Amino acid sequence: MIKKYTKKDGSKAYMYVAYLGVDPLTGKQKRTTRRGFKTKREARIAEAQLLAEIKENGFIESPKQMTFEQVFNLWIPIYETTVKESTFQMQKDVIRLHILPKFGQARVDKITTQYCQTIVNEWFGYYSKYSNLIGLTQRILEFAVNNLNLIKDNPMKKVIRPKKKNELREDKYKAPTYSAKQLNDFLEKVKELDPGQMYVVFRIIAYTGMREGEVCGLKWTDFDEVNGTLAVRRTVARGKDYKKILQNTKSVAGQRTIPLDQETIEVLKNWKKTQRIEMFKLGFNTNHKDQFIITNEFNEFQYSQYPYALLKKIRKKCEIDPITVHGLRHTHCTLLIESGASLKEVQDRMGHEDESMVLKVYLHINEEKKTEVGTNFANHIAQNQ
Repeated sequence: MIKKYTKKDGSKAYMYVAYLGVDPLTGKQKRTTRRGFKTKREARIAEAQLLAEIKENGFIESPKQMTFEQVFNLWIPIYETTVKESTFQMQKDVIRLHILPKFGQARVDKITTQYCQTIVNEWFGYYSKYSNLIGLTQRILEFAVNNLNLIKDNPMKKVIRPKKKNELREDKYKAPTYSAKQLNDFLEKVKELDPGQMYVVFRIIAYTGMREGEVCGLKWTDFDEVNGTLAVRRTVARGKDYKKILQNTKSVAGQRTIPLDQETIEVLKNWKKTQRIEMFKLGFNTNHKDQFIITNEFNEFQYSQYPYALLKKIRKKCEIDPITVHGLRHTHCTLLIESGASLKEVQDRMGHEDESMVLKVYLHINEEKKTEVGTNFANHIAQNQ
């Protein structure tokens, strides 16, 4: 469409507004406006040339018009098809909080390795999982290179990754743990506070080493009363739009069957009866194959942070030694090792893919044990003088 308009200096000129079609990348209609033509004929010829070029070569988005956020919006639906729903939501949040504020409005053709290095150094200063941020940014820019042909090289590939000094990583795999006595004291206090579902949750974690999401995903069909085992087949996670979902365990090794001690078996049997009565009062029938062991007041499975919420309640009402829910999992592993279990047995029970994870994460000893080692050594030497 050709239009006549008046310029700021009062002179007359012509312009055109051309419909370019639908952008195949974004699915949005595109129009362009060109001004400054002296005659109507000049404007019409220029418009015709542009439309002919579009018809012959297709719609081409100039790299100068594509920002990092625009590339991200094209990449994210594809990424969603390659990972678990919980992973997708978590990584999307990470990108929104840490990457888009730094890169979002930058044109992809203007992003340099030097700029990337500056941002990487910032991330390193405040975010422990900065390598994940580098990887995600790199994947988005790689999409701009290989799929959109907007840039020739990926500037994030050339950054130098900062490394923490060894002394700063000394406690990387250390977690707060309880001794056997501390664990018994903790469970006694929990039982006094609530002998029902609260106690069952922490009994399972303490005596099986299950992860929070795995405990919340347990069904009664996973409990084998005859053989005394609990089967881990699924986990609760946070899905898209933060809704709770059920999905496969963290890894193939996470699919496991855990033998139980007799007391834990009895705890579960009693809870099954108690749950049936409590849920019946609320109008729910628990006698079906999909009944969860841990539920809310609507007889639905609990969200994965439920044990954490329970622990906060316990802290408010009882005086307990410092511990986290994951620390109870660490405690189970540490006490397994102290009781004589092999690394392979611990690996299988904890659901780790290899023994090295057990060594890295859990093979640390408390200060009392360190002192005992030195004392025992000295005693051994003294006895053989």
